[in-house]
Amino acid sequence: MSSATLNGESVGGTKANGFYAAPRIWAGAGIGDSPFFGQLRYWQLNGSQSNTLTGPTFGSTSGTLDAYVFDFELGSRFTLDCCDATGLFTFGGRYVNWQQSSTVGSYQLPDPSQMLSATASGASQFDGTGLTFGYLLDHQIGCSNWSVFGSNRYSWIWGNQSSAAMSSATSITSPIALAASANGATASADSTLFIAEFQLGTQWKRELKCINGDAFLRLAFEYQYWNTNSDSQAVAGSFASSGPPPADVTAAGGNGPLGMSLYGLAVSTGVNW
Repeated sequence: MSSATLNGESVGGTKANGFYAAPRIWAGAGIGDSPFFGQLRYWQLNGSQSNTLTGPTFGSTSGTLDAYVFDFELGSRFTLDCCDATGLFTFGGRYVNWQQSSTVGSYQLPDPSQMLSATASGASQFDGTGLTFGYLLDHQIGCSNWSVFGSNRYSWIWGNQSSAAMSSATSITSPIALAASANGATASADSTLFIAEFQLGTQWKRELKCINGDAFLRLAFEYQYWNTNSDSQAVAGSFASSGPPPADVTAAGGNGPLGMSLYGLAVSTGVNW
């Protein structure tokens, strides 16, 4: 997380916290008349947030979040007579690319003879491939076209996490005092990413006799937990001071082990045949 302090006025970095669209696309095909099938899934999340600093410290802060997931799986359909439910089980491989960043750019003009500025940034990225498995259970509501369903998915991804940080601080007092510093750091380490995903919702299904298939619409609450066990962390700090009058500036940029929790509303539609 990035931060800056100018003449005792602290500015914190911004994270990409908000509500964002995250498209998920999948396609699959059955294997003959068996209950087995293969499928591909792609999911993408891109988020960003920025704030403007309006005084006495001016400038801006920003944060970004980007995640890309690609699954390639085999699965099987099954039934549970004990609870009158049908289900799907899938197992396969998953590729993940995940990036986060935070940036601060700020300045102050305490009086006509002084100018203070500070910048700080930190970014982390994970890239890897691993295993994923999940299941879905669906229970029809009476004789209607509606049902309730729940699904879980767990993934273990092995890859590399890299982090980078930069910072700079400048303090100028006219006409003779100038202080400035700039620093940077990088880090990289092997890491294991764990992802847990949960959905709970309702489904409407309609038989399409013309193509011997079922059209469906799903509405669900979704929660995801992402966490790496990496110790990779990059931190950079800068300090500058000039005067009189005293004018101190500090800046710190950093990013370390990645982790996040996501929750929202999942809406999906498609055709099974």
